[in-house]
Amino acid sequence: MKLVLILFSFLILLQASQGFDYHEKELESEESLSKLYERWRNHHSVTRDSHEALKRFNVFRHNVLHVHKTNKKNKLYKLKINRFADITHHEFRNSYAGSNVKHHRMLCGPKRGSGGFMYENVTGVPISVDWREKGAVTDVKNQQDCETYPYNPDDFGFCRAKNVEGETVTIDGHEHVPENDEEALLKAVAHQPVSVAIDAGSSDFQLYSEGVFTGECGTQLNHGVAIVGYGETEKGTKYWIVRNSWGREWGEGGYVRIERGISENEGRCGIALEASYPTKLTTTTTHEPVARDDVKDEL
Repeated sequence: MKLVLILFSFLILLQASQGFDYHEKELESEESLSKLYERWRNHHSVTRDSHEALKRFNVFRHNVLHVHKTNKKNKLYKLKINRFADITHHEFRNSYAGSNVKHHRMLCGPKRGSGGFMYENVTGVPISVDWREKGAVTDVKNQQDCETYPYNPDDFGFCRAKNVEGETVTIDGHEHVPENDEEALLKAVAHQPVSVAIDAGSSDFQLYSEGVFTGECGTQLNHGVAIVGYGETEKGTKYWIVRNSWGREWGEGGYVRIERGISENEGRCGIALEASYPTKLTTTTTHEPVARDDVKDEL
């Protein structure tokens, strides 16, 4: 019985990871669209009462037609009917891209670490880098919506790394990448993954499937992600490899490739505005707990 439950759970996860597809004929009538919505709900295990289902069907129809219309265009990226397909753009922004990230460097004073940008004098970087291949990136997580993990630093006074059994990893601080400078960002990513904030609130980002994202987006930073590499397509389009936190079913297995090297200094979706990385300059681990004020400074 236990084996059966394990296999059943595996099949559910496999189905979700394989994504959801449709045929153009399913868009030809209200009836076929309604059946498509039912199939989508079964695929994602979404339950709705009759009143809510009618409301959500109208949203779903709008999003499906947007996906179909966009994919007919000659864009470098594609959209799909993912798990966000029956929520409005406004709901998506509020729930998944509503962090309203402030410019950390303006609020928190001087950076910690070596006192500057350690990669400033780097003169050459590889053509492409993928930190996933080097074992430096953990599995993609699904954070759900922004209220799923309501972290409050006031609830935790100290970082008690010394109380953890086995090996622990600590950092000495962090540094900021010079803002509005994708070349500086490239130097940093060539040496390690880099945390960034982006504007992830567009409809196309909501329904992104694959390819290099060149869609419209602003610089209202509202979502935290990590750049784990960069590269260039066969046709010469440069991109960042970005690790998201909306599960493996979104995008390219939980990742998005965002266009790199655009004319605007802030980068596509503001990716060059708020970038930072951890520093480890010592080989010893301090056993003193980190005070609460220090925790706030690091956040």
